[in-house]
Amino acid sequence: PGVMEAANKGASEAGGTSVGLGIELPFEQGMNDYVNLGINFRYFFVRKTMFVKYALGFVVMPGGFGTLDELFEAVTLVQTRKVSSFPIVLVGSEYWGGLVDWIRGTLIASGMASDADQYLLTVVDTAEEAVAVVHQGIRNLANARRAEAAKENGGAVRPSSRMRGKIVRNNGNGPVGNGSAGSDGTGGHGLTGNRSHPD
Repeated sequence: PGVMEAANKGASEAGGTSVGLGIELPFEQGMNDYVNLGINFRYFFVRKTMFVKYALGFVVMPGGFGTLDELFEAVTLVQTRKVSSFPIVLVGSEYWGGLVDWIRGTLIASGMASDADQYLLTVVDTAEEAVAVVHQGIRNLANARRAEAAKENGGAVRPSSRMRGKIVRNNGNGPVGNGSAGSDGTGGHGLTGNRSHPD
């Protein structure tokens, strides 16, 4: 089994809804047996829209060009504030380290992205770190939405005790994130995991 099947299996066995967003390609495998809700798409752009529409963030596993496409789509939408500022988690510092170094040393150093953009990504190495980042990201997003609602209503909304907490940082790689998207080496693309609600 690949990474996406493992994620779907974990979500399913934990009692969550395991969602798979497939793509119709001649070399792609079908949905795995652990997907509770599967949707196949003909076009990449429609599939990526669905990734972002219902996501609270992304956990990105090592993958190929499709994974990079999905990753940079998410980063661009967060950077340009076209979507909520959900964080993006890259799992595997050995795998993603060269990309992160290039973003800092070339992209940002050349002025093609701002210094703050490097903090749109958080790199972790363990499942426990990824889960902590996901949970903190959901809390941060909920707090931001509460503050925005309070501002619009002209009053302050005090965060619940569940929403208070420190920002999790991993090795100085930036703020925290949540969600799931990516691809395994066998082509099993999909949005996976439990849909978590901040309240």
